[in-house]
Amino acid sequence: MNSEAYSSADQSVDSICQSLVTQMQSLEDDRLRVRRRTRNFWLITLLIVALTGLFLFWYATVDLFMGILIGVCLIGTCIFYFFYVNVPRNNFKQKFKENVIRKLLQGILQQPDYKPDNYVSLSEYNQSQLFTQGYDRHSGANYVSGVTGKTAITFSELHTEYKTVTHTKNGTRTTWHTIFQGVFMYADSNKNFAGRTYILPDVSERFLGSFGKWLQRNIGDLRGKIVYLENPEFEKQFAVYATDPVEARYLITPQMQERMLALKKYVGVPVFASFVNNKLYLAINNTNGLFVPDMGLSLLKVETIRYYARDIVDIIAIVDILELNVRIWGRQ
Repeated sequence: MNSEAYSSADQSVDSICQSLVTQMQSLEDDRLRVRRRTRNFWLITLLIVALTGLFLFWYATVDLFMGILIGVCLIGTCIFYFFYVNVPRNNFKQKFKENVIRKLLQGILQQPDYKPDNYVSLSEYNQSQLFTQGYDRHSGANYVSGVTGKTAITFSELHTEYKTVTHTKNGTRTTWHTIFQGVFMYADSNKNFAGRTYILPDVSERFLGSFGKWLQRNIGDLRGKIVYLENPEFEKQFAVYATDPVEARYLITPQMQERMLALKKYVGVPVFASFVNNKLYLAINNTNGLFVPDMGLSLLKVETIRYYARDIVDIIAIVDILELNVRIWGRQ
């Protein structure tokens, strides 16, 4: 997402980051230790490769002895990497999430709940009906819930996939296809409503032009009837479907259309949204993941902590862009 200041959370982030930097020495020592071990591993690996190359040059052919030697070197290198580099790195990542991300969330959100190994429930994903393709496997991480202003939000990384099985003369081949990978979130919609309304990227009109528009009008979507709105730019970027078109126009006011366009510009990727069961669901493509530590950044610099706060600020910016705290829809 774009990191430009757009959220009211920015005002309090600097002081939180300044405070956290003073607590980072122990974690910084761990980061440097992992960096040294990673460097040492690659130096040792290069030495092993060089020695193996010399042996191969010396023997000219790969006999049984050389085959066993190469195999032992490969297995030994993998085991060495796992215990010498991978285990310390994973331990660092766990400490990072507890000592940086959790504390940032506690400072920025009200009533924060952070579960690094969990993710938004599949029942919420299914209820949103943003993606109608059935999934065969799923994964996720970094479950966060809390309150910003008057709005309760929940989000996490989520990845859903379906598989196709192809039968060939050489056997069966399974291929996995991504349905959605990114940030999945939902928030208090601030208004009671009975129907279901969906705002989806308008792929058909963008690529098929007037024929795509004809398809939308005459074939529609499993989610309901196509709803046309006033803003021509919004119509180019999004397609709206609803079980109750009158209610959809009440929800997606001209102001909301402008806000959705601003949100798409802010995140720079396709945005999926739905109003279902008094909640606003949002799915935002993002393959980079949330709260990923950069091993090259010193934790003793305020700029680094601000960098890690960016993911949280970006999510809160969504609430600000859509003005969910304004309470113009009647719910308190």
